Order: sequence, then C-alpha cells, then structure tokens
Amino acid sequence: MFHSTIQLQDATQSLDMPAIAARVPVRGGLTPLHRQVIRLSLGDQKNSLKKAGRMMRIAMRLTGDHSRKNSLADPRLEAPRRYAILYRLNGSALDETEQSRIAEAGFDALDRREIRAFVDRHVAGSARLAGKGWSSLLPVAALVAITAILTTLMWQVVEDLMISTIVAGFLSVTLVSLHRPSRHA
Repeated sequence: MFHSTIQLQDATQSLDMPAIAARVPVRGGLTPLHRQVIRLSLGDQKNSLKKAGRMMRIAMRLTGDHSRKNSLADPRLEAPRRYAILYRLNGSALDETEQSRIAEAGFDALDRREIRAFVDRHVAGSARLAGKGWSSLLPVAALVAITAILTTLMWQVVEDLMISTIVAGFLSVTLVSLHRPSRHA
C-alpha cells in the first residue's frame, strides 16, 4: 500500500493520507474502504451474514475450525458487505427489507447502483447470472454422464451390468473427488 506524508507549511504537522483516504468518499457514499470490503465479500456465502448457532459454536470449538466469517463490527461497513453478498447470490430479487436496511445505513440509490455494478463487474458467470438451480445441477449431471459412459464401456468387457455399474460409479466418484475447482475471488 502506498503511504505518503504531506508536510504542511509550518512543518510541525503531517497528515497520513491512507487514513484520510479510507474515510473520504471518492464519489457517492462509498469510500475506498467500502470498496475493499465489498471486494473481499465476493467469496462470502449467505451463512456469513448470520451469527453461528449454539451447536455450530460447539462444533467449531471441538474441531478447532474457526474459518467461519463473522459480520463486521462497524455497521457502516457491514451494510454494503451484506448488500453485495445478497445481490450476488439472489440477483435483483432482493427483499425490500434489505433495500431499507442499506438505506438506513446511509447509502442512497446511487451507492446501491455502484455496489451492484461492482458485483456484476467482478462476478461474471456466477450462479446468479447463469440462472438459479443450473449451477448446482451441473456437477450432478456430469457425474451421471461419466458413470453412464463408464458403465457402457465396462459392460462390453465384463458382460455383467451390475458389476460394471458399481465399478463405474466408484470410478466416477473417485474422479470427481480428485477435481478441485479454482476459487473465484
């Protein structure tokens, strides 16, 4: 990060520009800090918007898993983060309560439009843009297709449908579990 110091005429005071830039909006009501929070929220899921329940907290303590993201302490930063996550996951079908929640936090229609444009620009090909449901069915359809092809090939060799289906299913699940999709940020 670029840090610069501006010396005033009397050389007795200096200003820290990154601290000021984080608080002063460039245009509209979104500061560079708000934009950074929105950028970081592009990988967050809906469960990061609510507090962990009692059983989840117990499970997290037992397993040592502390990867669950919590909401931000500053409501002025949490509002655009929440709005960006819900817009990314639900599209334009946001509740009126969410529209009023971000408006109460001090963000006007121009700010909401900027958040939506930012999310659209950075999340091409997401489930919201591809249509609801299809993105979650695609891996299942691929697994079924791979299993059917392997079953047909093995059936010609083994000549037993049950054995070839079981082995093909096992191989398909193994191949799918080896695939690691890249993280979209």
